[in-house]
Amino acid sequence: MWVSVKTEAETALSPQEIAALQKLGAHRKLSAQQINEVVREASIAKTNIPTPENQSQANEHLQQLVHAVLADGQISRQETKLISNYAQNVGLSNADVQMAIAKVRKHSYQQARAELRRR
Repeated sequence: MWVSVKTEAETALSPQEIAALQKLGAHRKLSAQQINEVVREASIAKTNIPTPENQSQANEHLQQLVHAVLADGQISRQETKLISNYAQNVGLSNADVQMAIAKVRKHSYQQARAELRRR
C-alpha cells in the first residue's frame, strides 16, 4: 500500500538533495532506474511514499525523509508541508516532526564537527 503525498515542492532539486535521494534509494535497495524515477517525481512536485507497517517504521521513514530534505541544509515551506503531510498520513504528530528535524540536524552537526576535527 502506498500513501500519495502531493505537494508543490520546489521544481529544481539541489545536487545535495539528489545525492540524498540516491543514497536513500540505495539504502532501500532500489534499482538505478527506480531511484531515477523517484528523483524525477520529486522534481515534478509529487511523490509516493510507502506506508509504514508500524510506528517505529513510520518514525524511521520520517527521519529519512527529513534527512533527504535537509541535504542542502535548509527546509523550504514546501518541504515542511511535504514532511507534515507525510507525518499526518501515518499518524505522527507535529511534535514528532520537530523531534525528527532536531535529531537529524544534531546528527549532521556532530558529523560535520567530527570531520573538522579529523583535518
